[in-house]
Amino acid sequence: MAESVVDERDLISTKVVLPKVDGSEDIVFVSKKFCHSSADIAIISSDDVQFKLHKKNLAFNTGGFPPLEFARGTNIELEQVNLSERGYILDLLFQFAYPQRYPDVKSLAVDILSELADAAEKYEVYGAISVCDIVMRFTIPTHPVEVFAYATRYNYLDLADEAAPFVLGTPLSDLADKLSADALTGWIRYLAWWDTFSRLWTKYLIQSTMKSRNTICLKGDCLEECTTLITTLGASMVSMKMLVDLTEKISCTHCKPYATALVTAATTKFSGAPKFRTYLRGQPGNTSDVV
Repeated sequence: MAESVVDERDLISTKVVLPKVDGSEDIVFVSKKFCHSSADIAIISSDDVQFKLHKKNLAFNTGGFPPLEFARGTNIELEQVNLSERGYILDLLFQFAYPQRYPDVKSLAVDILSELADAAEKYEVYGAISVCDIVMRFTIPTHPVEVFAYATRYNYLDLADEAAPFVLGTPLSDLADKLSADALTGWIRYLAWWDTFSRLWTKYLIQSTMKSRNTICLKGDCLEECTTLITTLGASMVSMKMLVDLTEKISCTHCKPYATALVTAATTKFSGAPKFRTYLRGQPGNTSDVV
């Protein structure tokens, strides 16, 4: 039996059937949360959901809904303004324009969070902007590309710097349509630094391992564990999150001190990596003292 498809509008609105003078019917979707009888403006989403709101709330809590822009209606009929965002996103957005508890943004899927963040920036809904920024930061480990794109789009350089190392390893083709030309150029230059770093760091690891033959076992499970650790160390800064766990899995008391020393060295080397913003500003990275 095929599953029924739920209309997203049914979650946030009530379907109202209005008879027309010619005998036909007009279907209107009215927001369940925003259907104030004292409203002085009706905002219509791209999927025809109607939100009955108050201009003063939009004026006091946003910067993108100036009252004069909407002063074109009459006293007879509620003024209507059409927006390009779908109803589900506007339903979340307008909750930040009224004195009520904010929606649980941290539980949103990342694509919906991104749409909400874009709408908040577009209409300057300050409460939503702040909340989205906080939640985006916590989303870096699981959705770094989306967060990085958002941060570069709105020039949140601290967030971009934090997310950038987690984006390493992402195919350039996956970023091309998500970043502006300036951000993409900066990313390519940032990648060039990491490429040089990776080659120098791998060389350092090989030399270090050769010098430490007497400090690690070259048999069975120990060799496999140490090889995995070294491979991970050479991958990227993203792997730093995995290194402690990998080290703890090395059970051999003879090898463990060497593995721990490698992790410490990696932490020191990675901490000197340039920030992504450096390349947005056109300042070349310096790899002369990478290792």
